[in-house]
Amino acid sequence: MSQKRAALDVVYQRFDELDMQPFMGLVHDFRNDRKAIYEQIARQITKIEEYKQLNNSLDVIQLERQFMQYSAQIDQLTEQMDEFRQALFDESECGMSAKELYLTSQSNGQAVNVKQEYHHFHFHNIVELVANSKRYAAYAAEFRAESYPLLDRRSFASYDLSSLKRMEEFLEEMPRVNEAIANQTQVIVGHPIQLEECISILSKKDRAKELLGKLKIPLVYRLFRQLMQVHTRDTDYTWISEHERLLMACFKGVGVETSLKKEDIGAIQASLQVAIEARRNFFKYIKWRVFSKDRKRVNVVLEANGLKKNRSGLKNLIQMVDNRLNLDHNLSLLSQKGWVEEYQGPLDKGELQNWYHALKEAFRCKLIMYSYRNFKEYFNTEKLSYEELSEKINALYQVIDNIPEAWNRWEVFFTENQLRKLTSDVEWHAKISRCLKKDFDDLCDFDALCNELHSYEITVANAVLEALGTYQEQAYEELLLNSLKLQWIDHIETKYPVLRSVSSRKFKQMEADLQNN
Repeated sequence: MSQKRAALDVVYQRFDELDMQPFMGLVHDFRNDRKAIYEQIARQITKIEEYKQLNNSLDVIQLERQFMQYSAQIDQLTEQMDEFRQALFDESECGMSAKELYLTSQSNGQAVNVKQEYHHFHFHNIVELVANSKRYAAYAAEFRAESYPLLDRRSFASYDLSSLKRMEEFLEEMPRVNEAIANQTQVIVGHPIQLEECISILSKKDRAKELLGKLKIPLVYRLFRQLMQVHTRDTDYTWISEHERLLMACFKGVGVETSLKKEDIGAIQASLQVAIEARRNFFKYIKWRVFSKDRKRVNVVLEANGLKKNRSGLKNLIQMVDNRLNLDHNLSLLSQKGWVEEYQGPLDKGELQNWYHALKEAFRCKLIMYSYRNFKEYFNTEKLSYEELSEKINALYQVIDNIPEAWNRWEVFFTENQLRKLTSDVEWHAKISRCLKKDFDDLCDFDALCNELHSYEITVANAVLEALGTYQEQAYEELLLNSLKLQWIDHIETKYPVLRSVSSRKFKQMEADLQNN
């Protein structure tokens, strides 16, 4: 009791030092101290007017104004602090408060970009999400590696032990089928052909029919055999078509002089020039008709081409000779290519068109032949007649026509790319067999898990794995959670900018102002 009395005396004394004693009463004993309290109250009542006059002074008005300003500032600062407190402890955004995110994340630590996926990851079920992600990553580190033999596979999600048995049976069957086909093709073309190449040949069966159909024409086959012995480019076919157009242009108008041999063209051209010059002067013309040795030669050529022996006939013959020179020049250009033998047929438009058509068909046949990987080696067209070539190609297709039945069965469990490697690479075949025996159950579980997970979960897991380079459970979980937390912090700070002001001078100033006021 005595301690409380002493404490009250100390407090009363401090207020006395602040000139607040007239407005306070010290009561130790409510009975004995009553009189003193009533007297103090009476004195306060009698001084009301005095207090009013004091309150109306300029200092008091300024003091009240300053008090109101400080009060408003304190209310504002308190409101901002309360907003900060609510944002700091709110868990509604992601299931974890910003405070906990700050305390459990590393702002300068390693993180991956999860800006598109983070909003799917809420911390109220983060344990399950992390567990699924780690389970996926543990598998993916091995089964999604570029070097893993079964990377390119059909999904194992629905497979069971009977599926494994069928896959192993197919793997045992492939070498037997491959050997049988190799032996049969060896007899036909002199080379063993692997299943993978047989499938490619089979996919071009229509081209083979087109090839044999075109080569059935003797002229086409003869030109084709010549083309197969020389180097050409695909663009040379365009050159042939353009060259034919230029050649056919020689037959426009009066046509081409065709009665003369190639070596006589120069002489007749000179004789025609003399005849034209003579016709420009009467006396020279008389002399040319009577004495010129060229007159008979020109008349013979005029008659051979059905032209009259007059100025118009000479003019037409000159044009026909010029066309003949252009025709011979273009034929020599083709001959210089060295692709095929020189054209020996009549200089007739129809005959030339037929010959060029055969040449273009032969060129197409060569392009078809080269579209097959090894047909040039399998079929020596220099030594084979058309009948022999046709017989060998048809025999080859009879053998490989049966492959799709087995191939289609295998494709139930293996992709086309897998089958191409399995039937052509013995070492790869052995790797696939070992992987199936070792990893079958895990692959089934992994592929089933991939079906269960959302795409955003797989995307994030792959990003974390790629950043780490390898799977380590603790490092993986730390990187995953830190990435998610940092992204959620960015999201929450964008929604509540007041959180970002904590580390700024503004917030420190707010604290100082609140303390000072």
